[in-house]
Amino acid sequence: MLAGWLIIFLVIQGDERILKESILTITPSTYEHSMQDILHTSKKMLSKYFTGLFVDMLIVGTLAGSLMWIMGIDNALIIGFTAGILNVVPYIGSVITMIVAVFLGVSGCIAHGDYVLIMGTITKIFFGLLSINLIDGFIFQPFIFSNSVKAHPLEIFIVTLMGATIGGIVGMIVALPVYTIFRIVAKEFLSRFKFFKKLTEKIDK
Repeated sequence: MLAGWLIIFLVIQGDERILKESILTITPSTYEHSMQDILHTSKKMLSKYFTGLFVDMLIVGTLAGSLMWIMGIDNALIIGFTAGILNVVPYIGSVITMIVAVFLGVSGCIAHGDYVLIMGTITKIFFGLLSINLIDGFIFQPFIFSNSVKAHPLEIFIVTLMGATIGGIVGMIVALPVYTIFRIVAKEFLSRFKFFKKLTEKIDK
């Protein structure tokens, strides 16, 4: 798993010479041009994916922190930061954020001796973060990720679910990047088959 992330990191950072030379060295001459196309497209699409991921994290974190501050919840900045960071974990991240936010909010009430505000604080946090998660899930993520990896939102959901089934939380995180690379390879070598041609038709080299 670490090796996979190292490869992605090398591609994204532009220091692709090490990876490119290593792969091309073991690639038969017949497929060398195809492999170069795969590496080029992978770098371009994964760059878009991680840029989109960062933008989504920034949006969610900013919205969460701002909303908590407006509602008078203690530790709003920490809650916003947590929401942004954990947004990298599909679905489960928002649940963990909710738990952390409730803990911090209730802790603030107890610290101030405002015990009567505890239930109101929990309610505000729950519905506030839920609304942000719904907006993110139905508006921001479908737009950002469908454009960055050129896949349908339902397709992304299914891939993420499969990743969770196979590899748990880690599987959910890496599912989309791995699937993106798979589609790029399939477009290069399997596009003569109708299924793969349809699956990869939106990918531009």
